[in-house]
Amino acid sequence: MIAQTIAIRHPSRVLSLISIYSTTGNRDLPPPKPEMMELLLAPAPAEREAYIEHMEGLFKAMAGTGFAFDEAWTRRITARAYARCFCPEGTGRQLVAIMNQGDRRKGWLP
Repeated sequence: MIAQTIAIRHPSRVLSLISIYSTTGNRDLPPPKPEMMELLLAPAPAEREAYIEHMEGLFKAMAGTGFAFDEAWTRRITARAYARCFCPEGTGRQLVAIMNQGDRRKGWLP
């Protein structure tokens, strides 16, 4: 959503943008399924291996069933993310940022 905001406010500064796992901010869209929200809102475990397991389950649920899920790759990138910076407070800040974003259809931002 940060990248969308930058692209809308400063289009001359953005050559291209691929937005994955995102939305327009349209509040009329259906919300995620309750079981997905439960996974998204569950706090990540602080212990490394439990964190990797937790994130693998989350990514597998988000990926759906339409494509093969690469568990080994997911575990590798999750382990690297944990080693780079495990910061559970960041998840809360991200959720607050998402909830405070406006509707980005047709380039609208507050």
